[in-house]
Amino acid sequence: MYGRPDQEWRKAKEGEKGINGEPAVWSELKSFGTVQNVNWAQTGPSNRTNEFRLSAVAKGDDDLEVILYNETKNKYEPYAPKDVSTVPPLFLTNEQASEVADLSKTLNDYVDEMIARFVIGDADLDGEWDGYVQQLEAMNLARYLEIYQKAYDDNSKS
Repeated sequence: MYGRPDQEWRKAKEGEKGINGEPAVWSELKSFGTVQNVNWAQTGPSNRTNEFRLSAVAKGDDDLEVILYNETKNKYEPYAPKDVSTVPPLFLTNEQASEVADLSKTLNDYVDEMIARFVIGDADLDGEWDGYVQQLEAMNLARYLEIYQKAYDDNSKS
């Protein structure tokens, strides 16, 4: 993937740490973007597992890869969902589909707007959360959920 051993990459030396702070496995010898004709790095889709990517030798504590890894690990991972499950395909009647289309347009536009406002700081997440939820309720969120709950229940029976 990264070219020839000991020319574009090398095995890690003892004591070198990877991006994730674990013992490193490999190190780049030529930075990405260097003109070359020996590998296809970033030329097309590739499967780079976390295990592989994070085992690259870190270039120091101020390495942007290390900073990004640590910030993600410390600030975002604690909020990762614990139970990830998917909803099966749901089938709606024509009447349900029409009603959901109207409700979802209104609800999704409002949710998208508020996500943007919360992210950029135009709205205070802690101070305005209750008002946000009340507005969703006023937009008939309960009916929207009721339609999907019925479709889910009907799907579970079959």
